[in-house]
Amino acid sequence: MPPAKDPMFGSEKIWVTRGLIEDLERQAQLHQTRNSPGDARNYENDFNQTDVLDEGQTTVLPTENSPGGTPSAQLTNPFSHHAPRPWYLGVSSNWAFNRRVLEIVHERLTGVHAPTDNLSFDGTLYELGWNGERETAGSQHLVPSADYAMFLINAVKFHCGQMFHLFDETTFMQGFKNFYDSPADADIHSFWYIHFLLILAFGKAFVARKKMPRKAPGSDLFVQAMKLMPDIVFLIEQPLQAIEILCCKALYLQCLDFRCAAYNVIGQALRITLEQGMQTDMRNQGLDELHVQRCLNVFWTVYILDRQMSSLMGVPLALKDSEISTPLPTFAGAPQKSMALQLHVKLSKTIAQILNTVYGSEGRLTKRFIQSTKSSLQSIAEVTVQLRETFEELRGQSSGGLSRLAAHLDLLHHQCVVVATRPLLFSLLNKRFDEPSGISSLIKSSSSAKALLQMCVESSQHIVAVLDRLKDQSLLESFLPFDLEAASAGSMVILIAPVLDANLLSSSAPWLDILYSVLDEMVAQGQVQASKRKEELQRLQQVFEQLPLPLTETPEVQQPAPLDSGQDGTNAYSTIPGNGLDDFGFMDDAIWRTDLTAEQLMAVADSLDLDGFEWMTTVSSGLGND
Repeated sequence: MPPAKDPMFGSEKIWVTRGLIEDLERQAQLHQTRNSPGDARNYENDFNQTDVLDEGQTTVLPTENSPGGTPSAQLTNPFSHHAPRPWYLGVSSNWAFNRRVLEIVHERLTGVHAPTDNLSFDGTLYELGWNGERETAGSQHLVPSADYAMFLINAVKFHCGQMFHLFDETTFMQGFKNFYDSPADADIHSFWYIHFLLILAFGKAFVARKKMPRKAPGSDLFVQAMKLMPDIVFLIEQPLQAIEILCCKALYLQCLDFRCAAYNVIGQALRITLEQGMQTDMRNQGLDELHVQRCLNVFWTVYILDRQMSSLMGVPLALKDSEISTPLPTFAGAPQKSMALQLHVKLSKTIAQILNTVYGSEGRLTKRFIQSTKSSLQSIAEVTVQLRETFEELRGQSSGGLSRLAAHLDLLHHQCVVVATRPLLFSLLNKRFDEPSGISSLIKSSSSAKALLQMCVESSQHIVAVLDRLKDQSLLESFLPFDLEAASAGSMVILIAPVLDANLLSSSAPWLDILYSVLDEMVAQGQVQASKRKEELQRLQQVFEQLPLPLTETPEVQQPAPLDSGQDGTNAYSTIPGNGLDDFGFMDDAIWRTDLTAEQLMAVADSLDLDGFEWMTTVSSGLGND
C-alpha cells in the first residue's frame, strides 16, 4: 500500500490512500445492506447518471465545502482501482452501457465491484510510436510509387467515399499529379502533402494483409502527417482542406479506439465549419458553384461524424439542428448517392433526437420517456420507407450481393432502434434482481413495454443477421469501427433478453455464436478492438449464466420446467430444446425475417402510452424528475 500523502491544506481537496477508500467502501456497502434489505443499490438511477470511472491508485475526495462533495458520493463509482485516470460513462455509449451492465450484474451477484482486469479503455489498444512532438524540418518521407498510391486511394474511395467526404477529388488528384511529376520540388509541409499521407494511411489499413499486434497498418504514415501538421492557429489559411484533414484525423483515431481524441478533433473541424458559415445557405451569394458544393460536402460529413462520435461517447451535442439552414449537396447523374447522403443525415439527426430527448437531462429517464421514444420511432419509420425504396437489396429482392453502403445505413438504422429502446431493457434488468418472479407478469401487463422490448430484440437480431451476411461476402470492415459498434449494440440486448423473459428470446446462445464468428473474422483481419470486445462479451455471458431462469407464467414458446445449472457451470436457459437456429427461422432469409417495416414501427409508436410504465416514473426510481 502506498504511504499516505501529506494533506494539502489551504485547498478544497485532500489526498487519501487507496486503503482508506477501500475501507470506506466496505463500510458503506455493509451499511446499505443493513438498512436496505434485498436492494443493495438502486441501479435504475445509476444508468441515467453521469458516472465517472475513477481508476487511479490514489483517489481525490471533495471536502465538505466542495460542490456536492460528500465522500459517499464518490463511493458509488464502479471500476475504481486500476486504470490511471477517471472515465466518464456517457448515457448513449455502447462502451459505457456494456460496463454498466457488467457492474450491475457482477455486484448484485457477488456484492463487490466488477474487476477491471482485461477491460479495454480509450487509447490503450494501439501503440502509435510517437510522443506528440511535431517535426519542424526534415526531408521527404518514403511514399509509395504512383501506381500503388493510386491503388490505395481507390481503396479509400470504396471503403469511405460512399459514406464520407474525405477529400475533393479534383483538387486532390491535381496535387497528386504535381507531386509525382516533380517529387523533388514537393513541399512536405504543405496541406496537400499532409492530406496525402493521411489518405495513404487509410489505404494501407484497408488493404494490409500482414497484421502486427498493437500497431495499425499505415500508422507510420499517420504519425508522419501528425508531425507535419501545423497548429490550429494556422489551419484557417486553407479552411476547406484543413477541415478535410481534420475529418481524416478524427476518423483514423476513432478506428484506433482513441475515442476521446477523435471526438475532440471532429469538434475542431465543426467549429471551423461554423466560423466559415457553412451551416448557413451559401447559395446565391456570388460564390463559385464548385466551391459551394465542396463546402456542402464538407459540412455534412463533419455533421455526420460529429453526431455519431458524440453518440458513441454519450455526450451532449455541440450544434442544434435548428441552427442549420444549409442544404444537402447535389450529385449530378448519381441519384442513389444523393439519397444515401440524405438517409445518412436523417439517421444522424435521429441519433441526435434520441440523445437529446429519450435520455433527457444528464441522461435521466423522465416522464417524457414514452413520448420521446414515440417521436424517435416515428422519425426512424420515415427513414425506413426511403431506405427500402432506395436499396432494393435490403428487401431481399436483389440477385446480387449485399451493398456495403446499404448495409452500413441499415445497421445504423437498427442501432437507432436499439439505443432508443434499451433504457427500458436496462430498467427491467435492475428490477429483475429485486423481483425475479415478477418480471414476466410486469412485461405482460403493459402492451407498450412488450412491444418496445420485442422491437429492441428484433433489431438486435437483424444487426446480427446483416453482419453475418457481410462476413459471408467478405465485406466486414476490419478497420472502420462501425460494424464493431453495431455488433456491440446488438450483442448486449441479445444477452439480456432471455434473462428477463423467455418469450422475448428463448436463448441467446445461437445468436451469440454467430456474433462470435463475426468477431473472429474481424480479429483474423487484424482488428484488435474486436478481440477485446469478444473477451468482454464472453465475460458478460459467463456472469449472466450465474442467473437463474426467469419464471415465465405462460410461455409462448415450448419450454420444459426450469432446470438447475449443470456441473460445468452452464445455465439451463442455454440448453432448452427448441433454441436451435432452425427453430426461430434463422436461415438464409433471417435478415428479412427480423427486419422492421415502417408500418410496424409506426404501429408501435402510435400504440405507446403510459399504461404499465408507472414503475419507471416513481420517485424511488429517480425517473420522475422532469
